[in-house]
Amino acid sequence: SVIMEATANSGYKFDGWYTSTGGNGTKITANSSVTDNITVYASWSLLSYTLTYSDVNGVGCNGQFKSGTYGSTWGDLCEPTRTGYTFQGWGTSTSDTSVDYAAGANYTSNASITLYAIWKAITYTVTYNANGGTGAPSNQTKTYGVTLTLSSVKPTRTNYTFKGWCTSASATTVTYSAGGSYSANANITLYAVWELSYIKPKISNFAANRCNSSGTVTDDGTYCRIVF
Repeated sequence: SVIMEATANSGYKFDGWYTSTGGNGTKITANSSVTDNITVYASWSLLSYTLTYSDVNGVGCNGQFKSGTYGSTWGDLCEPTRTGYTFQGWGTSTSDTSVDYAAGANYTSNASITLYAIWKAITYTVTYNANGGTGAPSNQTKTYGVTLTLSSVKPTRTNYTFKGWCTSASATTVTYSAGGSYSANANITLYAVWELSYIKPKISNFAANRCNSSGTVTDDGTYCRIVF
């Protein structure tokens, strides 16, 4: 007769036939012929799987892996870091934007897998203060590593000219112009810088004459009538 290969149960790999239990004794090759009566015992081993991390652009997990066998529960998944980003969790492809497994979660599937880090860029707020004027722009959101174009909206103030923006309410010099660029990765409040719109008056055709209390010009008047 011919020794046949056994069909594996779920989660197990058939390792061969042996003359004793537990994979002991002499191994009998499947599909070999025998001429004498013999009892052979199947030897089985649990299937093993590998979980590999790919923390694209981050640090702390890349290249690490876990090995486990059928029925294992793999918990405490790694948590990488990346400057300017917060770690959201793990996906199963490089294009994933939604999280399949959180850091510290359990992985229980009986399959090898590569997990890809999902990141969210940190954002910052740019706040505008009209600094005595009105009509300041609405707040803007600045994304880490991305240069922001500041609002081109200019506030107004009676008798003043808007010059630009600075980081201090008492500043007289401009740091940022309307519609300019902001590249720092930080929250910031910008204050309007104003210049008084003043024109020095010029007097012409000036004349001064002595007059009486009613304004009539007279040489002996005790009042002065000024015209310009």
